[in-house]
Amino acid sequence: MASRVGGIKDRGGGFRVVVTDGDFRAHLAPGETLYVLPDYTVEEPVPMEDIPAILAKVEAYLKLKA
Repeated sequence: MASRVGGIKDRGGGFRVVVTDGDFRAHLAPGETLYVLPDYTVEEPVPMEDIPAILAKVEAYLKLKA
């Protein structure tokens, strides 16, 4: 199943990655900002060896949006 990938920036300057085939809103806390990577999906479950590349892709995208 193809799922979308998003990066969530928190108020403290950090970020986390969310992979979902549903709604991202359930993962957001007040004051956080969601950035969904356009045209990028991954298959779930995500293999452990793919996680570093996904994290790097999200981090690079968030830096573009800063």
